Amino acid sequence: RIEQSSAGRVVHVSAKAHDFANISLDAMRSEKMLGPDFTDRQGMMGNLAGSYADSKLAQILFSSALNRRLKGNAVSLSLHPAITQTEFFRDIKSSAVFTFLQKNVMRKIGQAMGSMQTQEDAPKTQIHVSTHPALQEAGGEYFSPLYPPLVDCGKPAARCGISDRSAVASDPKMQEEVFKISCDLLGLEGGLCGRAAK
Repeated sequence: RIEQSSAGRVVHVSAKAHDFANISLDAMRSEKMLGPDFTDRQGMMGNLAGSYADSKLAQILFSSALNRRLKGNAVSLSLHPAITQTEFFRDIKSSAVFTFLQKNVMRKIGQAMGSMQTQEDAPKTQIHVSTHPALQEAGGEYFSPLYPPLVDCGKPAARCGISDRSAVASDPKMQEEVFKISCDLLGLEGGLCGRAAK
């Protein structure tokens, strides 16, 4: 049905944390695991640089490969959502020092650097990427509130808010491999999984 729409759109909510990812294609195939070293990459920020980062990279890779298979006016896009004050860390077992730093230092630094947004502004990127008509021309791209403005940026509307992504996230070969392995793991052969990339 997405491909039958005049403006079909698939939006993957990824994260800037994809920069810390380390996906292993062999581990995906043999162990159904993105990055077997994810526990080694966990640290003060919990799992942010571990399997969380791996899953966010996989979303960007999959989104780009999916975009090359969609027909008609359908596109696939990915984005980094805004960082805002939430209870995201509530279930993370952390030291009193980390809790203090997170609440009193990191949040203030994030606000000063412009990487944290108010709760009112936080959903703007998701809404923009999901609804702006010009983004039908931006299939396969990755957007972020860290690259404002989303409109009136001095470029064509479809280019506003497009963010840099890691070298791995931009690698077409890696995108295709993650897409194919995902289809294999799900046992899907037809439909989009059987369609060649355009």
